[in-house]
Amino acid sequence: MPKTGPTASATIAPTRSLPSRTFAGHEMPPVKPSLQLAVAEEYPVVDAESRQLQGYINQFPDRDPIVIYEEETERVLKPELAGIAPLLDMDFHPDVESLGQALARQRAEVADLLDKVGCRMAIAGTHPDSMPQTRTRVFTWYSELVGEVAVVARRLQIYATTFHITIGDPDLTISVMNGMRYLLPHVLCLSTSSPLWSGELTGLKGYRQVLRDSLQRTNFPPRFASRNSYQEFLDTLIQSNSISSSEAIRWDVRVNRNCDGLIVSVCDAITKLDDLLTIGALLQGIAAFMASLTLNNQQFRTYDRILLMENKWRAMRYGTEGRLIDFGKEAEVPLNRLMWELGELVLPFAETLNGTRYIERVHDLVEGGSSADRQIAVWQSSGESMQAVVDHIVSESTDL
Repeated sequence: MPKTGPTASATIAPTRSLPSRTFAGHEMPPVKPSLQLAVAEEYPVVDAESRQLQGYINQFPDRDPIVIYEEETERVLKPELAGIAPLLDMDFHPDVESLGQALARQRAEVADLLDKVGCRMAIAGTHPDSMPQTRTRVFTWYSELVGEVAVVARRLQIYATTFHITIGDPDLTISVMNGMRYLLPHVLCLSTSSPLWSGELTGLKGYRQVLRDSLQRTNFPPRFASRNSYQEFLDTLIQSNSISSSEAIRWDVRVNRNCDGLIVSVCDAITKLDDLLTIGALLQGIAAFMASLTLNNQQFRTYDRILLMENKWRAMRYGTEGRLIDFGKEAEVPLNRLMWELGELVLPFAETLNGTRYIERVHDLVEGGSSADRQIAVWQSSGESMQAVVDHIVSESTDL
């Protein structure tokens, strides 16, 4: 059996042309992952003049669009933004090209509607200088979170880009989740967009994670042996009145309510659309790679959650400039090298998923830096002007 660790790219993912009955060089059993992709974006809304946070808009599959705003602000956003509802796209797409067209149209239309009410969207993991509010007026499911962890929830002004990936078979979905945990810090490095919070440079590229991980049932999931073991875990929490449903699970990667797909929420809100599509193609390729191992009776090497957390901290702290631990080598390795190796693993799968050009762009994203790097550069060059940073975020959010 070939090696299946993170550095064994040559034996895991052949790069030959794919006949119709294979997926990235592997003969496929009857069960084949669907691997469609959807994205739930969160759009922080700022006042066009003051640049202060007014609220945010987000969308989840099978839910109404949510607009949340702070009671302390003068503007009430929900009635003004009622027209946004039909603009939000939560369809699943076969590839990132189709997804990109839908999101470009969505961002443009939302930006146009916000402009008419004197607002802008500033997509980032945190707003650079808005202070946490003492009272928060919220809608739909978020009110349950405020009731559950009141003080912690009210200080959360954090925003994410959440990826939804269909798999199909429940046991295969659990297996893909188990393997994907190892690579979540790599993905987080690329998405970091929250270096500034409450008017301060935090010293972290992804400060959003510090705030989010203060909630219950966040961070990396444990490893589950099967769908049944996951269901037993879930039943225990529900029967003990710890949670009401699986939607109270907020891990960085988790299974959806039907256990036939994954929800990946490790990413900060991704400012530039091209960066979002690059990361989406990477996640889709990772899911395909992990599924192919399982379907061919192989398994990605697993490590204890506490070890994986070491890499998550490095990703939060240093972003694209960091060095992550290659646990197979027991050595720290620059991110650009690790992402080159990861690209080699997923490229054959990306070819079948129409995502090749985005996987080839991963290296450019590492070298050019994430949104966090660009925000810090603007903050430094503008004499530490938070308004300049917000203007920069607004500009990149609508660079379509």
